[in-house]
Amino acid sequence: GRLVELTEVLRIEDEQSYTKWAETKVPQNTSENPEHDDPHLLQSKEKRHLIFAEWLVVEYGVEYLSKGSGVLEVGGGKGALCRALLDMGVSSVTLLEPKLEGESEFKSSVLCEAGSVGILNVIPEALCGDGSDILSRGDSYSGLIRSCSMVVGMHPDQATEAIVDLAIKLSVPFATIPCCVFPVLFPTRVDKRFGNPVRSHGSFCQYLVDKAPEGMSFNSTTLPFTGKNIVVYHGIKDHVPNQRTQQCERTKAQQKKHRKYLRKQMLEALDEDDTRESK
Repeated sequence: GRLVELTEVLRIEDEQSYTKWAETKVPQNTSENPEHDDPHLLQSKEKRHLIFAEWLVVEYGVEYLSKGSGVLEVGGGKGALCRALLDMGVSSVTLLEPKLEGESEFKSSVLCEAGSVGILNVIPEALCGDGSDILSRGDSYSGLIRSCSMVVGMHPDQATEAIVDLAIKLSVPFATIPCCVFPVLFPTRVDKRFGNPVRSHGSFCQYLVDKAPEGMSFNSTTLPFTGKNIVVYHGIKDHVPNQRTQQCERTKAQQKKHRKYLRKQMLEALDEDDTRESK
C-alpha cells in the first residue's frame, strides 16, 4: 500500500514538473501579462491577421513566400490572412477552407479588398491527417498543395496538427498559431517526456514543437495581440539540410560507388585467372 502511494505521488509530481517545464519551454501569451511593456500589447484580436502576416513577411520574406503556388493557408475562414499577405506583396496564396460558399464571389471579394493583382487560389476542402487523401488524387488541388512555399494556420482548430504533418510530408516550412486543444477529439496525443495526455494550450504547443523529425528543429514565439498568440514554426534556416548530413550522404554515395568499382575489378581479375588456367 505504501509503495502504491509513493508511486502515485511521484507520478503526480512528474506531471506537475512537466507542466512547469513545458510552460518555460514555450513562450506564454503576452496578453496574460498586464505589465508587459511591449507597445503593441493592446492590439486587438481584429488585428491578429495583419500582425501574423507582417511576421511571416519579416521572417520568410516576400520572395520566398511567393514561390510556387505561394502560401497555403489552412482553415482560414473568410481569408483575412490571405488578404493581408496579398496586400503586403505576396504574389500568390492558396486558401484551403471547407466552409466556403460561392468560390468565385469569395475570390473577387478578397482580391478587391486587398487591392492586389496577386493570385488567390481556393480549395473548398478540409485537411485531414497529412493531406495524403488530397495529394494522392493528382488533380489541380493536389498540384496547388504540392507546389506551395509553406503551410500556415491562424487558429485553425482541428487542423492545427495536420498543418505540421502536411509540412513535414511536403518538406516545406510551416507556421501555425494554435488555439483550441480538443483533448477529447485527439485522445492519443501525449507529451514526449512523460507520456501524459495533452490537455492544456501550453503542453499542446510543446507537443507540436516536439514533432520535429530527427535533424530538424521547430521553434515557438509570441506575437503582440490579445488571445492565443503563440506561433509554432519551422524557419527557412531550420529547413535547410544540415551540411554535415549532406557531407555524410555524399561520403556514403562515394563509398558505395567505390565498392562497386572494386567488385568489378575483382570479377575481371578472376576472369583473367580462369583464362590463364584454361590455356
